Amino acid sequence: MRKTLILIPCCKTKIPGGVEHYDRSSSILNVLSPSVSEKLVELRRALCDTFGLEPGPDLGYRVKNSRLKYMEAYKRYAGKIYRNISPSSWSKLSRISDLELVIVSALYGLINFDEPIRLYNLTMKDRIPGGPLLKTWWKRHLPKILSDYILIKGFQAIHDFLSIDYSKAVEGYNELLEEADTKVIKHTYPKMGTGSNYRRGEE
Repeated sequence: MRKTLILIPCCKTKIPGGVEHYDRSSSILNVLSPSVSEKLVELRRALCDTFGLEPGPDLGYRVKNSRLKYMEAYKRYAGKIYRNISPSSWSKLSRISDLELVIVSALYGLINFDEPIRLYNLTMKDRIPGGPLLKTWWKRHLPKILSDYILIKGFQAIHDFLSIDYSKAVEGYNELLEEADTKVIKHTYPKMGTGSNYRRGEE
């Protein structure tokens, strides 16, 4: 079986709650090369400071007595894509070694589907105060971070279900894979508008 990665975007609709303990064991930071992992932490901290968010270990801070609550990403997100993915599909991901799913996030950059995340209110359409849209800001960094992850894991097929704004944030990552044996399959839904997210979830 070809080693396959599925890419999907985060969403604005989220479920509150969670636990105060942060478990980093499933963090994508554990997989990235050291320099890229450090860069991603630096970027998360930058957004935390820029938007005045509460510092926490998920954004690279060492803090005590944090009241932040964390929940696995696939449980936290509740948008159209996520509502159309069956619960059994998530459980299968944990058991199939040749298939993985990564989420492109407006706050975290990249996260594993089961990585614990906080409740946050950002999408790639939001603008950094006095600066560019988040999709433009992330575009300076995410293509290299995503390609680093793909090359380290040795994926042979990428199923890209990213919506337009999230595709913009990682634009060019496929060009960094030209020397690898990796096929990128982009799933697009022309003329479907917001209804395309239902199809993304189903597929």
